Amino acid sequence: MSLKNNNTINVLQIIDNLGYGGAENMAVQIANTISAAPNINSFICATREGGVYEANILPAVKKLILAKKKFLDFEALGQLRTFIIENNIQIIQAHSSSIFWAVMLKLRIPTLRIMWHNHSGMSEFAFGWKYKLRNLPLKLLKNKINYCIAVNENLHQWNMKYLGLPSNRSYVLLNYPVKKSVSTDFKSETPKDKTIICLANIRSQKGHPFLIESINKVFEKHDDWHLILVGKDFGGEALEALQSAIDSSPYKDRIHALGGKPNVGDYLANSAIGVLSSSSEGLPVALLEYGLFHLPVVSTSVGQIPSVLKDNGILVEYGDVDAFSNALSKLIQSENLRNELGNRLHKQVFENYSEEAAKSRLLEIYSSII
Repeated sequence: MSLKNNNTINVLQIIDNLGYGGAENMAVQIANTISAAPNINSFICATREGGVYEANILPAVKKLILAKKKFLDFEALGQLRTFIIENNIQIIQAHSSSIFWAVMLKLRIPTLRIMWHNHSGMSEFAFGWKYKLRNLPLKLLKNKINYCIAVNENLHQWNMKYLGLPSNRSYVLLNYPVKKSVSTDFKSETPKDKTIICLANIRSQKGHPFLIESINKVFEKHDDWHLILVGKDFGGEALEALQSAIDSSPYKDRIHALGGKPNVGDYLANSAIGVLSSSSEGLPVALLEYGLFHLPVVSTSVGQIPSVLKDNGILVEYGDVDAFSNALSKLIQSENLRNELGNRLHKQVFENYSEEAAKSRLLEIYSSII
């Protein structure tokens, strides 16, 4: 496969689907971000199906939505191979589990550069046996993975140690937010200055039952505040645990589980406080989006969250209901503190997690491997 133009780099993002999720969101954001560079042709493929983030793909990004029915769907794999050849793709940036399809493609097109984008939300456990066991198949493929990107330093170290990649083939790319649109005619179900928002899909690691327990203590003292939960539910035990926690809450009429929403910006713009109650994280985009909207934040101290919040929010240990509820009450009681922390976090995100900085970093990475 030869280059059509030595000054042009053709990059394909591969993700399983474009539904709600951090990796899915970042795959689309990266495809959009690099499409603005004059020397990049940007492509994206969802191997199984599209989803809510499909609507966010810019016209400059060429997309392919497949309908993979099983892991070894050779018809869908053949369609993707044709797409890669026709568009002279040079780099495949495979997000999360899509690395397995990327490796199969490299077996057919050896000149492809394969890059795995590690989005794991369990980065603090990266060197534990459970994480290693879960990622054991990757070790079998490591000779076919040319490069890796990690969302934080811990995963970067893991990539190098367990996949045997030298430091010049493993990179750190911090997650970054993109400003969400806000509708002028949006009607919120809760008062803007009395709303706490949790932007997180309903998964066990997101700690929703712990959040509800903490909120119950907050609402004992503050009877005019509301909590909205914005995030896709995937069924299973996590949803059952959340629903049980809400049903048993004496304040369930002020706890609103809204599900996944495409217009996240409207809900962020109409909230006063952002919260994250996770037991484990990488670098959650939700935290950065809170910052874009000047929201003060109470969060558990996991993953990369402390490095972002620092003195720009309130950190508590996961499971400490008293600490979480007291932190929220402190913010509720002081509008000045809310404004101060919200503005500090906004400054931190704007200066250190900007889309422009991410674009420069991505171009630097791509240029180094072509």
